[in-house]
Amino acid sequence: MARAVGGQPSILLADEPTGNLDSTNGESVMELLHELHRAGATICMVTHDPRYAQHADRVVHMFDGSIVDEETTSNNNAASTNGKAVGVAASGPQRLNS
Repeated sequence: MARAVGGQPSILLADEPTGNLDSTNGESVMELLHELHRAGATICMVTHDPRYAQHADRVVHMFDGSIVDEETTSNNNAASTNGKAVGVAASGPQRLNS
């Protein structure tokens, strides 16, 4: 994480940034991502954990490489700054449309 955010990126691609962390450290990483977003960065995060997906204001659900659902949330934690949105891709069959 430190190397990724050290250069103050305008776009950050985060693939499972909380994957091997306990819940306390996972929330710390999410707060860091929120701080970057508030400073104007666009965050695109991939997660399988719905607890972290709910931090985003846009969620794209994928299964076998295809988009199966997309939603815009009204999450106050993910308020956009300068028109940039936090995006999350959550993989898994749990959101398949019938």
